[in-house]
Amino acid sequence: MDALQLETATPVSLGGGPLGYYFFTLQSSDGSGRASIGSMTIGFNNPGSGTFTSFFDVFVDIHYGALNGPIVAQPAFPLNNSGAPWSNVAPPGATLINGVDNLLNKADTANDFWPTTVIESEPGATHVVTPDVVTPEPSTLLAGALMLLPFGASTARILRKRMAV
Repeated sequence: MDALQLETATPVSLGGGPLGYYFFTLQSSDGSGRASIGSMTIGFNNPGSGTFTSFFDVFVDIHYGALNGPIVAQPAFPLNNSGAPWSNVAPPGATLINGVDNLLNKADTANDFWPTTVIESEPGATHVVTPDVVTPEPSTLLAGALMLLPFGASTARILRKRMAV
């Protein structure tokens, strides 16, 4: 992963901390901390579809109040998925950006990669990634939702950008 900037959708209290907005960034984004790593194996069942298996060890800084706010936690999320379906057809209503998530081979959608619902797990938490279709905010493209349950009863709905292959 090269970059990650996520914000809780509503004010929450993570781990007993103050009620407010929390921001998630990669630990390595400022040159300190551990780099997030992982791999993905993509299988082709038919032309334009198949399944994929992945693991990602994501190391984040959780900031309170702003992207540059104080760091209140530095969790690791070892995300694992096995056999999730994918297609080269975008979901209806998806925002398409040529060369980023659409027409990756510059000719057609043969090389495009759109995961359907993916369930990733780690000890004590489940992350459900769905192909949410949202209207982008200025200068922002959000193309997937990630449910994080790392703090017991606290839930933070985080949006993340879909990976392009």
